[in-house]
Amino acid sequence: MDKGLFTTGMDEYDLETRLVVTSGNHVVVEMTHYSIGLNGNKYETDHCLAFDVEDGLIQAVRAYTDSLYLEKSMIDPAGGTQS
Repeated sequence: MDKGLFTTGMDEYDLETRLVVTSGNHVVVEMTHYSIGLNGNKYETDHCLAFDVEDGLIQAVRAYTDSLYLEKSMIDPAGGTQS
């Protein structure tokens, strides 16, 4: 686990890459994210990352996820699904 990256609420996590699409200087990755929050709640959701690439280097990243679900599952002790 990368404690430096996920210090705001995830105790365990895993990512499943479901789809990768490339077009020109763009890459889109669809993933399912599985984790358990520090509050013990399970978290499972689909999300998408869109990358802009130039000269082999990532220039920009946009992340699309359900932030309200994330907040309720990882932060709100009453939210999400108990493990």
